[in-house]
Amino acid sequence: MNLSDFEHLRCENKVRFIEEYINGNKFTTIAYMISDASFWELPMSLECRGNVFDETGRCVSRTFPKFFNLNENKYTQFSDLDFTDAIFFDKKDGSMITTLVVDDEVYLKTKKSFYSDVAKLAQKSLSDDLKLFIKYLSSFNLSPIFEFTSPDNKVVIDYGIEPKFTLLAIIDNETGIYVEHGRILNIVSEWKSRGIHISVIEIYDITIDDALNSVDEVEGIEGYVCLLKDGTRVKIKTEWYRRNHRLQTDLTYRDIAEMVADETLDDMKAEIAAEGISLDIIDSIEKEVTSSIMKIVDEVEKLTDYVVGWSDKDVALQFFKHPLFSLLMMNRRGKEPKYSAFWKKRYLKTFSTRSIYNKNF
Repeated sequence: MNLSDFEHLRCENKVRFIEEYINGNKFTTIAYMISDASFWELPMSLECRGNVFDETGRCVSRTFPKFFNLNENKYTQFSDLDFTDAIFFDKKDGSMITTLVVDDEVYLKTKKSFYSDVAKLAQKSLSDDLKLFIKYLSSFNLSPIFEFTSPDNKVVIDYGIEPKFTLLAIIDNETGIYVEHGRILNIVSEWKSRGIHISVIEIYDITIDDALNSVDEVEGIEGYVCLLKDGTRVKIKTEWYRRNHRLQTDLTYRDIAEMVADETLDDMKAEIAAEGISLDIIDSIEKEVTSSIMKIVDEVEKLTDYVVGWSDKDVALQFFKHPLFSLLMMNRRGKEPKYSAFWKKRYLKTFSTRSIYNKNF
């Protein structure tokens, strides 16, 4: 995989080619900003989840492609999948972290940035032992993928008072081939013999029937990630987790609009689909919100290009009263503008608080 493989997406407004500098070296991260069902039809769209490329276009940090909940869309329908010899991993309730080694220093990133709040928190929590492990893998052009959990970054599940990195997978940057889980356990065991402990994601000795039969009863876990023989991954969430995420079908138009803006709609769509309810209304809201946010993104980009070479003072004098001024200044200074937060503040209230599926409310 090379940066050039994504050139056709540069004109796609749902994708950003994010350029960041580390020790004077420029790296490009490709990440979708917001998505709807139509986006996943585009070639290479599933790979727009935070892969990083150097100035030559070589992939230097690789992550999971986008994957979905079971029955969430046409790609993950139960009847179309082969669960023979499938592997079931624990689904951690944290933040995915990938790595990059530059000038013998380890840098961590979230989907979009090396400088996000979660990336900075993870960087502070990184131990010297884990740095050595990451450097070792990097010497073979391998990228480890971690789930980072911390009391300062809690989602639903409480994992204790200590920040923790759990190794989810190891992937070859060039080929995209994953190191087999058994081999990962052997590598980790070798490091343990040297006194360095690396936490690895737990595997459940269950079948797809076991997983589906347990999701209504099991508590305290988010669910499972199912890895099929063909490399496909699907998520299966527990009812306990869904309840704690307000995943109910009696939702308002405003609830759905907010989930689109927050990029948390995947779980809700899976829940609705599982109950045999049409997703047409949900998809229409998703499309409307996505389009609205991307108009803001495009306008900010145009303004940023317009003021290239201007001083901050001149920009302020000309655009201080412009509704997009704060986003313009963030983008101009190389910071990630908070588009979704801006959209919610200005437009979320325009969506009805009436129930989508219950006409009595």
